[in-house]
Amino acid sequence: MLVYILYGILLLIIVAFVTNEFYAQKLKASPMPTLPWVRREIIRALKDEVGNREDLLLYELGSGWGGLAVLIARAFPKVTVHGFEISPVPFVLSKLRQRKNLRFYNRDVFTLDLSGVDVIAVYLTPWHLERLVPKMKAEMKAGSLIVASGFALPDMEPEKTVFVKGALEKAIYVYRIK
Repeated sequence: MLVYILYGILLLIIVAFVTNEFYAQKLKASPMPTLPWVRREIIRALKDEVGNREDLLLYELGSGWGGLAVLIARAFPKVTVHGFEISPVPFVLSKLRQRKNLRFYNRDVFTLDLSGVDVIAVYLTPWHLERLVPKMKAEMKAGSLIVASGFALPDMEPEKTVFVKGALEKAIYVYRIK
């Protein structure tokens, strides 16, 4: 009996790995977690920019495994954080981390309505950002905040850039929609 359970677990791991690889190729990106020291700086940047506001609609686009969204939800306990991930394996695992003020959705970020969003946290590849920026500019209201990790948004000038030192240096870019 134990051997069948082990075979089942092994099969599940293989299916998850193959599915994750398929989606990484299809989407032109592997789900990469945000580094812990970068997450802390993103939280600091969000707190600097929005303070203790409770009336925010806050999205994390490409929420992957959910690590950043979990920390944002902890830092802003009265705000519901919405994480969007299209790749099924990280989505399922992040869904297990859902809590009272944190929701994960298996949705394509390019199909979302961004018109009411106050804050976006994003860690996507330059290829994805190039497609996403025109949508954000067209749909988001003036004054909305975007905090981008790792890559600058094309055709936008950041209000602030924070360089985070660690094993790997990363940049965090803070933008406001004009």
